Amino acid sequence: MSSATFVDIILAILLPPLGVFLKFGCEVEFWICLVLTLFGYLPGIIYAIYIITNCGRSSRGPSDQLVAEIFILNLLFKHGVTQIFE
Repeated sequence: MSSATFVDIILAILLPPLGVFLKFGCEVEFWICLVLTLFGYLPGIIYAIYIITNCGRSSRGPSDQLVAEIFILNLLFKHGVTQIFE
């Protein structure tokens, strides 16, 4: 588990893509967060807080993280964003 500062969490709540960008740069995590935030503000916040607090650069291998992100995107597109949060 990586260490997330108070500022990281606040940024993830106020502007989810910015918080992820400051932590990971312009990587796949940022683009996933941006798309989720465009679908709805709440999915963007949930993903941003999850990725900032649980997925540090050294805590997981790139393949494990990619599999988790693909699973989340598949779940959202397959079942629809609104059905998951109802």
